[in-house]
Amino acid sequence: MELLYNILFGIIGLGLSLIELVFKLIVALIAGLIITYKRKSCGSFLLAFIIVYMYPLAILLTIFIPKKVYRLDREIRNDPAFKTVDPIVASAFALSGIIAKVDGQVSKDEVRKAKTYLGEFFRLDEQSIHQFEEAFSYGKNNPTQYNLFADFLARSVPHMTKHQIFYMLMLIVMKDDKTIDSICEEMLIKIAGSMFISQPEYEFLKAQATGMGGYASNSYESKEDLIKKYSNVLGVSEDATLQEIKKAYRKLAKEYHPDKFADGSRPQSYVDMAKNKIVEINEAYEYLQKVKSN
Repeated sequence: MELLYNILFGIIGLGLSLIELVFKLIVALIAGLIITYKRKSCGSFLLAFIIVYMYPLAILLTIFIPKKVYRLDREIRNDPAFKTVDPIVASAFALSGIIAKVDGQVSKDEVRKAKTYLGEFFRLDEQSIHQFEEAFSYGKNNPTQYNLFADFLARSVPHMTKHQIFYMLMLIVMKDDKTIDSICEEMLIKIAGSMFISQPEYEFLKAQATGMGGYASNSYESKEDLIKKYSNVLGVSEDATLQEIKKAYRKLAKEYHPDKFADGSRPQSYVDMAKNKIVEINEAYEYLQKVKSN
């Protein structure tokens, strides 16, 4: 009988140990995810996971850890053009100045476009726009710093806002015949790289800006080409599972949903771009879903 009790208590003890282990792993995982989201660092995940696994109550400390805020380079922050204004708006104006001056001169039309597009997008009145003229001039005079502004914007604004700002840069340098000079496009490609805008995303935005439409279906494209193209649209790998494809689709569909523009707060050009983008997203999802389901 004593042996039976010992076995029973051993099983109960083992069960409790397993429950404790699973509990600590779950709590540590949650803490790691919270810290990774707040600090934007994979290294932070490992550190938080280890600490909370050893001391589960330490998860309460994650409440007090602030979310990481990206900043411009110190030298730029201390410049009078950026010291007292919104750094996100100022960075957009600076990139506008850079792209406008890349061909050697800034036209009055480019200045007008920058003020109009950015003013509408960020809902600025005339007085507010005037406050960012120095940031525009700073960009003109410091073209090599494009990567600092582009990287800052890419890390500070939502995915769609990033696309809209880049789309605006294209419109600024686009000529009346809806073409973009090669020297301007070279800079746009550099800026796109620093903003983590992929080649397919760049091509889509360019097509929208120049009036050439988005990805058009081509009945002569091979299945492999279509899978590659539509995978790029959704931002997934070509061998992504159906579940991964659905997750990417839902995220993009939410970002570009027409309801986001129902209040009329965005310029019509952005609304049209978003509408075309959601059509492209739906087309990509429908094709990949069909292929992966077979």
